[in-house]
Amino acid sequence: MTGTAVPARYSQLAGEAAVLTEQVGEWCETGDGTAVREQSATVQGEWVGLAPFWFGPVMDRRSRFIIDPSARADDVDELLASDATIDPAALRERFGADQRGLQALDVVLDADERTDRHCTYALAIAALISEETQLLADDWATFGPEQSTDDTAANDALEQIVNESLFGIDAMARQSVAGDPDKLDGVRWAIIGDGTAAMSGLSGLLNDDVVEQLEAEFDAAKSLEPDALFELDRTITTNIVSALGLSVQFSDADGDG
Repeated sequence: MTGTAVPARYSQLAGEAAVLTEQVGEWCETGDGTAVREQSATVQGEWVGLAPFWFGPVMDRRSRFIIDPSARADDVDELLASDATIDPAALRERFGADQRGLQALDVVLDADERTDRHCTYALAIAALISEETQLLADDWATFGPEQSTDDTAANDALEQIVNESLFGIDAMARQSVAGDPDKLDGVRWAIIGDGTAAMSGLSGLLNDDVVEQLEAEFDAAKSLEPDALFELDRTITTNIVSALGLSVQFSDADGDG
């Protein structure tokens, strides 16, 4: 699945991020933020839907701290009020993660006024997200197929996918955020696939009864109730981690994305 399906999803993410940049430009001209907000939600949905694959290039590039980290409205407002140069490079290299990304863009859009400074900031955020997602798509076009070149690489990728999925489920169970339904869909896509040959998930490695149990528990977890999510977590840990001899890791994530 990492060979074609996942790189294709990263390419789709990059495409949606490019559209977001265009929509921000239109907002600067018209002041109507409806399309920007809708497109921002689309980009976030694509991004969190790839949560099981936030390893490799995502980890190397620290992309989670670029695309959708937690934003602090006070820090965003402070940057807006300053005379510091705001452009994609400055957002990447000089300012904090809480002053960039999709959530920071929402803060800028929520401002009571729309000045040239707001437009400059919003365009810089969108351009940085577009740049980062395109770099990820380029990296995954090579990295994804490499994960199936030998058993060691494939097993490493499998372990990463399962662990990232567990991190995502645990985060959903402990702290509800707007993108959780898309994240759950992404975990389901990674674990049991979508029924196509290109994206069968881990189904081929599991007994049919385990797959049926997972399907039922993913359906139940759509409620996003903690008990249902923890039950899904237990089933993955018992029937995938243990059965396939994988190692469970501890997440060092700080709540971003």
